[in-house]
Amino acid sequence: MGDGRIHVCHVQTTLRAGGLENGVVNVVNGLDPARFRSTVVCLHDAGALAERITNPAAAVINLAYPDRLAPELPTREPAMISMLLLSEKPMPAAAQPE
Repeated sequence: MGDGRIHVCHVQTTLRAGGLENGVVNVVNGLDPARFRSTVVCLHDAGALAERITNPAAAVINLAYPDRLAPELPTREPAMISMLLLSEKPMPAAAQPE
């Protein structure tokens, strides 16, 4: 079903201005569109940095969580999912690694 390119899915809370978010934009733009395609999934909102994504093999999906889920994500069949979620809230003790 794929086109031979490696599909990388980046999951972010947002693409508002920030160091990590800027890094994701740079990685997506730096990937060779002949070899890779990227999907950036924003859980809350795409933010201003989404407009800086110029790679023709990239798509941005804005979930606006918790308003809706991602029905389009499973059909994209990513080969890899890159996910780093930062929160100002501490991780609950039950969720912390031992």
